[in-house]
Order: sequence, then structure tokens, then C-alpha cells
Amino acid sequence: MISIQVLKDRHITELWEIIQGYPEYFNDSVKMQSIEDFKSWINKDVIDCIIGVKNNEVIGCGYINSLHDGLAEINIFVKRKSVVLEDIKTVLKICLISLFKKHTLKMIYATVRVDNKASIRLLHKMGFKIADVLIGYEQINGKPVDCYLATIMAEEVGI
Repeated sequence: MISIQVLKDRHITELWEIIQGYPEYFNDSVKMQSIEDFKSWINKDVIDCIIGVKNNEVIGCGYINSLHDGLAEINIFVKRKSVVLEDIKTVLKICLISLFKKHTLKMIYATVRVDNKASIRLLHKMGFKIADVLIGYEQINGKPVDCYLATIMAEEVGI
């Protein structure tokens, strides 16, 4: 069974370990060399974070790092290969509902690299729609990377 928790200091180490499986998760503007950098980034840039826990182990999180006028940007990362799709969908669904309600949001959006097929499929299954292509939106290893802008409205998750 999956439980959802708000971000606490005790989660930081496990989240740091998960993010190590995503060496290009952060774009070039974010310097992430140590767990101290990670803690600093969370304190500075993360507005709200929901943690998914299964069998007392953090399996991932959903967080918002931009919030304005009833809109929020969501990002997710999950433990690779040890988490089944249904668990990820459960965490994301609860996260979406919680964030929509807590922050009185009209829409949540995500920017997803066009080559991130797994995340695109997940967002599609959750009801997100691709709204636009953002050409050269991110810089990864000094190279421009295109992203999709995916959106979901509050009423699409039953709020």
C-alpha cells in the first residue's frame, strides 16, 4: 500500500539517492553536485512536495516549483525499475488532487523533454494534454533540448 507524506528532512537522503539515477534530471542552470546542493535547491526552489512511500521506502515525489495566478508547474521523479506504473500513477493522482485543492489551482502544467517517452506516456495516462512544443527550452550539457508543455485542468481530475 502506498502512503503519501509531506516533505520532511528525513526524506531528503532517499530523494537524493533516487535523483542519482537521473544524471541529466536538472538542466545546466542548476548545479547539483552534493546532497547539500540538493537540500539548498529544495529550500530555495520547491514550493510544495508530496512524497510517495511504499513499505516504508520513498518511491518518488511530485513537487511544484512555480505557482502563480492559479497555475502551477509540477515535476516528478521516481525510483527507477523498482516501482510499478500503477504505484507511480497512484502517487501522481494523489499529488495532483492534493496540489489542486491546497493551492486552489485551475491548471497544472509540466515541461517534459520530447525524448522522455516514459514521462509523456504517464502524463497522457493521467489526463494531461500536450499544449505546445518549447523549442530549445532547456540546456543539457550545453545543448538546447526541446520540451513539450503538457497541461491538466482541475475539472479533469474531478475537482
